[in-house]
Amino acid sequence: MEENKITPIITDKTPETPVEGALSLEQQLEAMKIENERLLIKYKRLEQSKLEEDMFISNVFHGMKNYFNQILGFLDIISDGNLEEEDQKTYLNIIEKASSSAHSLSEEFLLWKKSGSNKFEAQISEIELSSFVDSLINSSREMANLKKINFNDSIDSGISVMADPSMLKSVLENLISNAIKFTEPEGNISISCERKDNEVKIYVIDDGRGIPKDRQDKILNSLGDTTIGTSGEKGTGFGLHTCNGLIKKMGGHIDFTSEEGKGATFSVTLPAGSR
Repeated sequence: MEENKITPIITDKTPETPVEGALSLEQQLEAMKIENERLLIKYKRLEQSKLEEDMFISNVFHGMKNYFNQILGFLDIISDGNLEEEDQKTYLNIIEKASSSAHSLSEEFLLWKKSGSNKFEAQISEIELSSFVDSLINSSREMANLKKINFNDSIDSGISVMADPSMLKSVLENLISNAIKFTEPEGNISISCERKDNEVKIYVIDDGRGIPKDRQDKILNSLGDTTIGTSGEKGTGFGLHTCNGLIKKMGGHIDFTSEEGKGATFSVTLPAGSR
């Protein structure tokens, strides 16, 4: 009688071994948890940003409504024809200021929308800085003279940048306007630049009140972040947020350093031109 034999089962499969460098299940779950937390934080930030933007737009239109109410109200009074000549001049002056403020606010609003829209691209050309900045200083001089502020322009002729002229004009006008706004009467503002390799830095420096430390982290990215100037000047809250967006569109970046009570230095970095 033949003995029962046990025949071994032969297979080409071998026990699975972990692939070198592969994450364990626990590690994969932990990585997924971290990624989910990151996405949740990002979503909450976007949601908060949208809420802030909606509230800001609402405040802008409320401001516009107030300006137009002033204009229409005083026009009504003037149209009655019962005013003394001196009173009429006073009311016309108020109407002129309200109209100017409404116009500035609408222009800044459109520029802000432009800075954040992909539909608007920068029209880059070569800009010679010396004459470009001179014209901006001249247009700001009347405002500076009211506070007896001294301008020091030390931009050498021949240095150029690659930028969109209208965008760069808006950015530098805003930085100069802010410097005037936050500089005490008889203070000083200097504008200079330096070229290093393929970049040019434009500096706007003032010896004004400076930026409080608790506002520095958000100042370039927050809407509606506005402060009264040293002579009671008001802002719209578009300024630096819009500047930041416009500079990025031109392939540059904006930075600042400041110490409260000791002024601020803003720098705009842009690609250098051929000169």
